[in-house]
Amino acid sequence: MVTTKLTDLDRSVLARLRGNQLTAAELADRLTADVDADAVSERLVRMADNDLVRPLVDDRGSDDDADRGDDSDVDRGDDGDDNRGGDRYALTESGRRVLQAPNTAAADEAIDLPPSVREALADSSVGVDCAETVKHAFTFLREWETATVPELKAGVFPETSTGYRDADEWWDDCAREVLAGLPRIEPGDETAPFWRYVGDSAADGTVDDADTDGRAVLRGRDGGPRYANLTHVLVDRGVTSEQRLAAAAAFDALRKRGEATTEELRTAASEAVPDAESERPDDRWFRDELPELLAAVPLVGRLDDRWRVPSDDSDAR
Repeated sequence: MVTTKLTDLDRSVLARLRGNQLTAAELADRLTADVDADAVSERLVRMADNDLVRPLVDDRGSDDDADRGDDSDVDRGDDGDDNRGGDRYALTESGRRVLQAPNTAAADEAIDLPPSVREALADSSVGVDCAETVKHAFTFLREWETATVPELKAGVFPETSTGYRDADEWWDDCAREVLAGLPRIEPGDETAPFWRYVGDSAADGTVDDADTDGRAVLRGRDGGPRYANLTHVLVDRGVTSEQRLAAAAAFDALRKRGEATTEELRTAASEAVPDAESERPDDRWFRDELPELLAAVPLVGRLDDRWRVPSDDSDAR
């Protein structure tokens, strides 16, 4: 199965695409690892599916110059118009965000975490792997301001390199306690299930420009929106808090099982919102809108009544 978890090769490819538009062959030439263009091309296709990179229509990238952001003067390789290795690729906003994430060792020192957060992590008794992923969880909450536990599992764990078996083990054995103890984080509980960032985003280093904070994900060639993660879908669609809880619970059930029926997901969603809740979604929402939300989440697949999503421990290769 395909997975969103990045390999070391993926991170190296993303780093070399920063400010560049390159083919698989050109990337293979620039990598220090002994890897051929076919292997790089395979990873590019997988990362394009996750909207971390995008293939350009031609070797000059003339399909959408406006989407390149700060890359208007990008390096197109040393060989000019020679499009070796097929399509040229460029980073998307999501790809740029991954390169800036604190779980990436090469980028860690460039991430502006508040001093109090760095001190709290340094004083904690957890290992390096746990601390690195919690930095990522902090920046995720700083970017989105609120998130449910299923959203944190879905948005943080697949983008980290850890020794944890799956997102549930990572959350239970590492992230929940450490993240809850960080300054500027208000943890959720059974009565208030949303975890919140309560700091000053400007002072803490969040960029408020929608073109650079990872939310402005490029559109697909079919003109439809492309999303970075579950939270991006729910925020962009403007769901209510109750609808968000329900949709997050349905996705979490799918993530844990790997595949499920529509009815099983509706049941999981329904159980996440108490019947007495005055703003509980109606039957029409569970029937029509919930499937639309789930179908928009990256890597979620549907065939008739069956839904699938890669498991946390799927082989990235």
